[in-house]
Amino acid sequence: MFDPFDHPGLPVDRHGRHWHELDVEPVDVRAADSDTRCRVSTMEGIEAASALFDRRLVQRCPDVDSRQVVGRLGTAASVRRDNIAARKPRPEHPLETAIGSERAALHLVSWVAGNEPDHDRQKLYRRQVWVHLAHLQRLAEVSGRAGHPWADRVGSEVDALAAAPGPIAVGGSDPPRSGSPAPSTTQPLSLLHSWVVGANQPQRGPHVRTAHTDWAQLVVHESAACYLYYSFMGQETDRRLRQLWELYLQMELAHLRATGDLLRRHTGCEPQEVVGPNETGVRPSGAKPDVEWDMVDRLTEQHDRIEHQFRHFLRATGDARHTAFRRLAGLIAVHETVEEEIVRPLTRHCDPDGHLADHLLADEHQISDALADAARADTTIEPAKAVRVLWSMMRAHSRQEEHEEYPRLRMVVPADELRGLADAVRGAEEAADTGDEQSESLGGWLPRTADRVRDALRRAHT
Repeated sequence: MFDPFDHPGLPVDRHGRHWHELDVEPVDVRAADSDTRCRVSTMEGIEAASALFDRRLVQRCPDVDSRQVVGRLGTAASVRRDNIAARKPRPEHPLETAIGSERAALHLVSWVAGNEPDHDRQKLYRRQVWVHLAHLQRLAEVSGRAGHPWADRVGSEVDALAAAPGPIAVGGSDPPRSGSPAPSTTQPLSLLHSWVVGANQPQRGPHVRTAHTDWAQLVVHESAACYLYYSFMGQETDRRLRQLWELYLQMELAHLRATGDLLRRHTGCEPQEVVGPNETGVRPSGAKPDVEWDMVDRLTEQHDRIEHQFRHFLRATGDARHTAFRRLAGLIAVHETVEEEIVRPLTRHCDPDGHLADHLLADEHQISDALADAARADTTIEPAKAVRVLWSMMRAHSRQEEHEEYPRLRMVVPADELRGLADAVRGAEEAADTGDEQSESLGGWLPRTADRVRDALRRAHT
């Protein structure tokens, strides 16, 4: 379950981007996933609505500090909107543009209807799906009469959508009604859905925000944007866009913290009181199957397992804690050896004039020393202090890898090569898992584990 309040995000002083990031090729709508255009259109509309609201709020801020923070939020939203807009397709035939926009709206509202927990709101969203489908059918008929070469393909897609199960399959007897359901102040997911649909309709504007005060509205937007970028990052099939959604998620997480501070200062409320007491259950519904994982996916998943094992260690007691630490030490040894053998050489190749690889390698040497200290402390009564130091170092190191190194690798290294390296990483994990960790001391077992990982990686390269 993703909870944005558990993640610090990318520090604000590192949000600046180089101008060349706007010099990108637009999405090829004929070759890309049909949902990609929906994601681009949705986030462009949401960032535009956010920038407009922030500019208006600046004029109502009661003090200079708040005005500066909100102004920076509005500027950042405008930059994100411009960058996302640069990914939109080049001007097409007016009919093709209208069909693409209607298809994007159809997929968005269908996704919302399928995830909406409130039954009444779900029915209203299904009616909106009916309206968009009817519009798309009429546009397909017009393009067919006009003799456009892509008319048959669009008509086939519309027929498939009309026959599909789930939210898109709406009964003809269900009368269409326009409009979006009113937002809920108790269901954060319902509020998110209503705000997203409204933000994707510029002529209506972000009407859902009237349910909250100005400062609460800021929190609503930032948390909603976090959930959407997180979900879209998991669904995206375009490598460049997935990298963009990941970067903007990290930025929005930092902005959510800033808006939470403003909310506390001006109202005394906690951000969780605005978006709901529970984590909103938005998960990436388009998660890749295991066979499509690349090296970055494998390494990120290792980060998650290491984080979980740290928590498990601190909850355990007695012999269970000792066993949990040995398991944790093995995970760290495998992960750091894989990065030393594979990832750092790739990073140096991608950034020969930079110092990122050297900096990360120096961090890994410090982590190895901290792991050795924790291993020695494991023989004492209370090793938790040494493990907490190691945990803090691993968190900072993993965050820098995920924010700076992994996106760069995905940008430069071919996708096929990354998928091949994922198999090598999995083979190294299997080679390390021999089940002998309980039969010898950590001082001898960890180096032998690292040697087995190196041997497996070198065999994979030969």
